[in-house]
Amino acid sequence: MTNWEEPPDPKRPPLPYKTGFVVNITEHEPPPPFGTDSGYPKSTRPNPPRDWMRRTPQSQQVLSNPPQHTQWPSRTPPRSAVLTVKKTISNREGSGAQVVVCEVIFEGKQQPRTFVAKIYDSLYYDLHDPYISEPQDVGWLADKDYSREASAYRHLQQTKQWQKPGFTPEFYGSWTFELPLTLKGKQHKRSVRLILIEHLAGSSLLALYKNESRAWPEGNAFHLDEQYRLGIMAELLEGIVAQLNTGLRQRDIHPRNVMVVPSPEGTAAAAALESSPRVVLIDYNGAAVQKYTKYASWHRQNSRPINPAEAWWTYRLIDFVGWLPAKWHDMDEESGPTEYFSEEEESGWGDAQRWLWKTFVETHPERFEPIQKKLEFGMKRG
Repeated sequence: MTNWEEPPDPKRPPLPYKTGFVVNITEHEPPPPFGTDSGYPKSTRPNPPRDWMRRTPQSQQVLSNPPQHTQWPSRTPPRSAVLTVKKTISNREGSGAQVVVCEVIFEGKQQPRTFVAKIYDSLYYDLHDPYISEPQDVGWLADKDYSREASAYRHLQQTKQWQKPGFTPEFYGSWTFELPLTLKGKQHKRSVRLILIEHLAGSSLLALYKNESRAWPEGNAFHLDEQYRLGIMAELLEGIVAQLNTGLRQRDIHPRNVMVVPSPEGTAAAAALESSPRVVLIDYNGAAVQKYTKYASWHRQNSRPINPAEAWWTYRLIDFVGWLPAKWHDMDEESGPTEYFSEEEESGWGDAQRWLWKTFVETHPERFEPIQKKLEFGMKRG
């Protein structure tokens, strides 16, 4: 089969979510989360015929497959507001959801408030399937991201008492707005969904790497104090197990999704390094909330979360190469991190295990459930 080429789409407008973009938004009830890769049910959306998708421009596909309609669940009318984009964070065509810093003036108020908006506009999702030379259902993708992220943030807001304070951005609801789209000489209105979350004045761990786009040894954060980096990791691991204990798996633990507030770099760098920073896990469009999944028994909530030492005793935290001490991954400049550590206690991961033990077992073990497994230094990866 020859490679599929996207049909011409001359009426598709350029990406509008730039600084100065203004739109009226209205509160919206998101659909239940779906997507079997997270254990959710399949979508109830009809699947467009493959041949039709191959020959139909994205603009027509978006109009023919709008976001799912839902009923507002309250007798109180949904709020409205005016949103103005002030800065872009992740903003390009074909990249999925658009992320911007915005000011929002709620109806009846005069002073704007600053948020981050995550906008799920299927017109600017990538029409090309990343794995095969075929089009993908962008309406399904945008609705999936919106449904899962909104449900995750709702769950996290409802279970704050079980979580590490400040570990999740504050959530300010799910919203919708309309934009015009002219097709075949006729102007249409199309709906776009978004969520509002807390604006974090900090940096991601990945942004703190020197040469972040390069592999080891150039891509690392070793210019930052090791104790500072380990303190961030301790906060992260404790926050993750607390989230898990609420019945949520974020499913994309990576330096790009871990924020540090304030940033240790910039005008307040020295003060930031000396303070106890806030560590925040972001990006929940791939998360799984247990109560909505088909596998509702994968976790039983306890009065306290599992001890992070037990949870990560035999796992390498390979995504954090360049943040964690180099010797933990048996690094060398030619081969990078090794896949497995040796059985000897003096192996690189043995040092990591001793840190886990000291940080979570010797210090404040009462925060966690009693350890159920025998933790042996130098244990092979599970």
